[in-house]
Amino acid sequence: MKTTLKNRIENQRFKNHNDLQKAIDLALWLNFIGQRENRSFKVVQLPNNQYSVEQILEPTKVNNSPSIPLIDSYQSISYSQILDLKKQEDPLAHWEEIIGLFSSANGSLLRFILHYKIPLERLIRVELASRGYDANYNWLGFEKAKQHWFEQ
Repeated sequence: MKTTLKNRIENQRFKNHNDLQKAIDLALWLNFIGQRENRSFKVVQLPNNQYSVEQILEPTKVNNSPSIPLIDSYQSISYSQILDLKKQEDPLAHWEEIIGLFSSANGSLLRFILHYKIPLERLIRVELASRGYDANYNWLGFEKAKQHWFEQ
């Protein structure tokens, strides 16, 4: 039986992590996919030098466990950090999927993309527009989705 990305993420969510960056990556992913349901997650350091990703149940109340700050962007991710992601024995499901997109691509295509500076962000926006949804996965229809994705 094939495990879905959603199931793999849920399984990873309830594990404690030895690696702070891995916990942060998971919290960021869960915050991203949880936007529609107004779910937010944080990373908390446990006494045994492990990290837990916890759902913020009542964001307006002060939480008794201090959380670790999350990043806003991966724009400054280094080559060594990406190599570390590729080497992980138990990678987070979303990173495994993202890295797999490129790992399975033909090398000539990857070199072509770099050589001619093909704008991957635009390709992704065109693909998302063709699905008819906005950034929060609300159905817009194909024409409105084009406007939504192309005007950003």
